[in-house]
Amino acid sequence: SLWAQPQPPRVLLLHSYHQGLPWTDSVHQGFVEGLGARAQSPLLFVEYLDALRFPLHTPAAEAEFAERLVQRYRGRGIDLLVATDDAALHLVLAYRSRLAPGKPVLFAGANNLRAEELQGQDKLAGVAETPHFDANLALMQRLHPQVSTLRVVGDASPTFRSNLAALQAVNAQLRRPFR
Repeated sequence: SLWAQPQPPRVLLLHSYHQGLPWTDSVHQGFVEGLGARAQSPLLFVEYLDALRFPLHTPAAEAEFAERLVQRYRGRGIDLLVATDDAALHLVLAYRSRLAPGKPVLFAGANNLRAEELQGQDKLAGVAETPHFDANLALMQRLHPQVSTLRVVGDASPTFRSNLAALQAVNAQLRRPFR
């Protein structure tokens, strides 16, 4: 166990988004509260990828950001990597061998994970957000059969774009698709 070590475990928590974003702040607070009052509190390092305001659209941009993290945490003896949402998880999985070789990864809030994305990864656990658009659209049609138009509200985030694409694909398969 990480908490059975003679020294406090060193945890690198990488958030996909910025501090002050309600989602990020609530996940961060939940993580810290989840650690609870332990005899040996972890040494927590926190980084914000800030992917909503500064998306890493190219592999080169992601590699540059990751390299800064590798340099910053080299020699720090990170015991656990934690990633919140997709951008941070993708970066951690791609660079974990350089950030914290052989150490476990926890994640939260990852969207629409596919098994092939996780192949070859070990010591990995987390909570994925997997919307069930098929069941929800069917329920909407059953409860409101007269409704034919569906309005979707979202933002410019990669998560919303991914979820919208999944919703549109499911909608297209319905016997009576929404407009």
